[in-house]
Amino acid sequence: MKDRILKRFNDEIAVLERELKIDLPKEIQRAREHGDLRENAEFKAAKERQEIVNARIGMLRKRAREIAMMNLERIPHGRAGFGSTVELRASTGETVVYTLVMPEEANAEKGLISTDAIDLRALIDARKRKRFLKKVFKKDEAHFDASIDTLNAMTSWKEASVFIDEIFIMNDVDPFSKDAIRFTDLVYSRFFPASSESREEEVSVPPPEDE
Repeated sequence: MKDRILKRFNDEIAVLERELKIDLPKEIQRAREHGDLRENAEFKAAKERQEIVNARIGMLRKRAREIAMMNLERIPHGRAGFGSTVELRASTGETVVYTLVMPEEANAEKGLISTDAIDLRALIDARKRKRFLKKVFKKDEAHFDASIDTLNAMTSWKEASVFIDEIFIMNDVDPFSKDAIRFTDLVYSRFFPASSESREEEVSVPPPEDE
């Protein structure tokens, strides 16, 4: 499982690096040839994509290092944990079988669930809720609550990150603004709690000011 995840990460990094080093520079050069860059939508889109690809590569490399350092042989076998197959009995009497896996492998439909994910509401205090409502959700409490419920139901960071992008697009939020980054990091920490502190240090976003 560990080798499979690392291979998937390395394959994605290779694709992204080709885009970053070959495809995007060509797009940027073509955009430059069109003249005034201040009014050049193609240039702006290529530069924004360049930032997104860079960030994604950095995240993948960091997570790959974390997984590579894991010693799976030291995981206890006397109780349910990573790699365990567990049987749960539903109220209907039906038995459901799950395997506990890393967040990258989680897929509830296939019976693969992560042991790491926690309730986002446990991470959002009143101050953060007020800030995210105003800056990310345009004071729409119903959308905020529905989005948190949706994110809590998700079993992998991959699908959560796509949903976050959709939130930003819907609410016309700059994904690189400090509040968007803080919201993204908070959701990220739901799936990777052990690495959330070091991720916050990498981003180095100043604490939000009360308004």
